[in-house]
Amino acid sequence: MTTFFRRLTGDDDPQLIEACFVESDDSRTAERQLTRIAESMTARIKDLETGGGAQLVELIRRTADTQRHEFVVIVGQKGSGKSTFVTRFFNLVLPEPLAKQCSVLQVDLADNPGSLETLVDWLDRAFLAQAEIALFEGSPNFDQLKGAFFDEYTRLKKGPWKVLHDTDFSEFSQRFGDHIEQLRSTQPHVYLEGLIRSVVGGRKQVPVLVFDNTDHFDIDFQQRVYQYAQSLYERTFCLVILPITDRTSWQLTKHGAIQSFEHESFFLPTPGTQQILRKRVEFLESKIDSDEGGGRYFTDRGVSLAVRDLRAFTNALQRLFLQSATTADWIGALANYEIRRALNIANHFIVSPHLRVEDLVGAYLAGTSVNVENNVIERALIRGRYDIYPQAMHDSVQNVYALEASMETTPLLGVRLLQALADVPTIEREGAFIEIENLEAVATTMSIDARATRMWIDQLLKTGLILNFDPTVLDVDKASRVEISPAGGLHLAWARSSFEYLVAMSVTTALLDEVRHSEIRLASERQRFRTMAASFAEYLAAEDSLFCMVPDHTTYSSQSRIRSGLLESAAKWRVQRRR
Repeated sequence: MTTFFRRLTGDDDPQLIEACFVESDDSRTAERQLTRIAESMTARIKDLETGGGAQLVELIRRTADTQRHEFVVIVGQKGSGKSTFVTRFFNLVLPEPLAKQCSVLQVDLADNPGSLETLVDWLDRAFLAQAEIALFEGSPNFDQLKGAFFDEYTRLKKGPWKVLHDTDFSEFSQRFGDHIEQLRSTQPHVYLEGLIRSVVGGRKQVPVLVFDNTDHFDIDFQQRVYQYAQSLYERTFCLVILPITDRTSWQLTKHGAIQSFEHESFFLPTPGTQQILRKRVEFLESKIDSDEGGGRYFTDRGVSLAVRDLRAFTNALQRLFLQSATTADWIGALANYEIRRALNIANHFIVSPHLRVEDLVGAYLAGTSVNVENNVIERALIRGRYDIYPQAMHDSVQNVYALEASMETTPLLGVRLLQALADVPTIEREGAFIEIENLEAVATTMSIDARATRMWIDQLLKTGLILNFDPTVLDVDKASRVEISPAGGLHLAWARSSFEYLVAMSVTTALLDEVRHSEIRLASERQRFRTMAASFAEYLAAEDSLFCMVPDHTTYSSQSRIRSGLLESAAKWRVQRRR
């Protein structure tokens, strides 16, 4: 099952990734605009090839009108599928005649070590390698170098090396080869510009420079990449495609390099997790129905189940993920709506022993729907493959009562900080951000030690439960403004009232009350889960009352309900236990 479900991530299956891209009105608009840009640029190359006076005038006019459409910024949340959009566009969307007139040079910034000092040289050499592969299928021979740098060849032949060319052509050729190699080694940016010109002048193609996965780095890094891309755009004829995050786009538009240059921007929204899973499951079902799916497609990927078993399994997935939005919504939130993380969480979820596979297969055989209770879904997500919550080993679910243990404070500090962020009003285009100092002030007003607050904010950043304005910043000392993340919102809801969450955390959280510890341990041995949840909720409320004093003001009404809500839940669970 793990092997089968891992197919949904598409790590080794580009066909699945491209076929399962979730389209939206925004993505279709971007595709139409990019197609028009490609058509315009290929037409300009054809005009240039004719060399006629009328065509040259027309070229200049069109260049003046459309030159700003050569730099495209794809804006979207990290993990929204920007890379897939670009790859799919050139492989599947762009009409084949146009696609053949484009030479795509794509560099994956995820391979970059992240140093600003070496970034320009790294980009030069990465694009240089891509250009040599596109032009020469690897290392160029002498005649290919001569053609790519024919302008330089002609300058030397007519100018400083004319005598050598006329008297010793062999020596001239040797020195020209050395000259170009020296250029490649010491001035890779100039060499790269020459190769890009060769794509246009020699191949009559549009060079497309794609800067992939730039959003893996902070805003300063992304701004430097933008400046590099702009320098190539200004000096060569090319189409630049630069995917960046929505936060980066907004900040750079106001304060960075983007505000200095014109460009075309397209927004790529993050699709819902349910849509992503549906597209992938439907894709695998189509493979089962086809001849390819009946044999080589699955066996080539290490799946040894028979087709009839695959059919049962995909139907079970359909029922589990697609007939109820709850599961997909929770998975998406835990992943902060990053597609790859969501698929990995779904992979771990589907093989959790807390999710009874026999119920799924039985429902398929009986032709009925799968009715998995929310508490079972929570248990499978929280505990994963283990009998108890794997403290400090879970990638997506955190123990929000024990994020930081080096300083004594209320175990509800994480919950209170998440609640304070959840109460921040949303400002259009900027989100629901609050300054770190203001968040610390909220905790201070509730008599919570400022040092403890700062430590917990740091852990909330590192676990992805809150996000800095620049989401790559995970250190409180470097953070400026923060907001609650989707994962943080789900953890807040669970921590305030979820029976499954409280039961799971009750046996993994260090307690300072021996009586409560003994009660929870005994209840665990006897599998009295309501007693465990009730006792743990009462413990949290009691400890919180020692370290936190909530002001009697309407501004803190949601903070006041945290402790009372836990006690109400505890009372309810104890009543249910007695019944």
